[in-house]
Amino acid sequence: MVSFKVIDILNFITSFQLFLLAGFLLSYSRGRKLSNRILAVFFLAHAVPVFGSILVRWPPTSREPFLSLVGIFSSLVMLWGPLLYLYARSLANSRFGLRGRHTSHFLPLLLYWAYSLTFLRRSSPKLFLTSFKGTEFILFSALINLVLIAYMAATLLFLRNYRAELKKSRSSLHKIDLSWLSFICLSFGLIWIVGIVHSSAAIIRGAPLLFLTILNFTLLFITATIMVFFSLRQPEVFREDEEHLRYEKSPLAKTDADLYLNILLKTMDNAKPYLEPGLTILGLAKKMDIPARYLSQVINESLRLNFFDFINRYRVDDVKRKLREADGGGRTILEIAFDAGFNSKAAFHRAFTKFVGMSPTEYREKLNRADQEPA
Repeated sequence: MVSFKVIDILNFITSFQLFLLAGFLLSYSRGRKLSNRILAVFFLAHAVPVFGSILVRWPPTSREPFLSLVGIFSSLVMLWGPLLYLYARSLANSRFGLRGRHTSHFLPLLLYWAYSLTFLRRSSPKLFLTSFKGTEFILFSALINLVLIAYMAATLLFLRNYRAELKKSRSSLHKIDLSWLSFICLSFGLIWIVGIVHSSAAIIRGAPLLFLTILNFTLLFITATIMVFFSLRQPEVFREDEEHLRYEKSPLAKTDADLYLNILLKTMDNAKPYLEPGLTILGLAKKMDIPARYLSQVINESLRLNFFDFINRYRVDDVKRKLREADGGGRTILEIAFDAGFNSKAAFHRAFTKFVGMSPTEYREKLNRADQEPA
């Protein structure tokens, strides 16, 4: 009895935090509207069943209609996987939009509801909630677990491929986006794994294991608390990129944007225009024979960088390469930086520290230590 009181307290706080986050996301007018709304529904799909787990032990739950409502709350677990996957897709692609084909992700929930209606016509709501031995319950529990596992795997695979694309294209999407998305995937993935083990053990034993129940709700409580802290400390994760808003009505088609991006990356690798200290976006656009406004849009939207960071990143990579080549050929770091296109010491140090995470001197010392270590 004491354990259930502790669980109820944790669940009440957890559901309150998730409801609070969902409300914030739905009312946040400056944010990535679609991504934030998907995430808000994702939080609600977790908060409602958690809150329902409290209600199921209240005195009113002796009324069967109320038990049916709690059963509907619990079925929202079928939304977890699809919503996480769609959130990852929307966060990675600023032009992502929900289409009719995306309704297929919610077919498992619709099938679950259809089954529930037929089950409730043949059985009492109380039996629907408490039976762990029926063949039908086992089959649909397996369906829920398979859906969770499939979408968890699909989301992690999408995230891995997305990271590879960013690395390949030299893009540096805001780290906050990827770290936030990784946290959402891994933390809720762990919660779901515990839940799957919990439901499987309950089916085998005929009753749930108390310590797994406590562990599952404790992990959700910790995750919700961290998310509240994270969102308050770094609310920019929910904001829309200003560059995307600026180009929202641009006539540039995606196919043309992809073509311009390929031309841009080839030009940077082959012609090395970044070696010119006075390079401007107008000058680079002229070399590529495309409108400067489209070049700016491609750099901002496809690579998530402004023009100067884009150019300086190539210059920093050039400095790093030359430092690795026999320690720069005996030249000073500043000489190498000027050869790479930087026109001031301050700009070079600022860019190098930003992209490498250490000063140029520290980087050179690191290379020297690596050369001195025995093979």
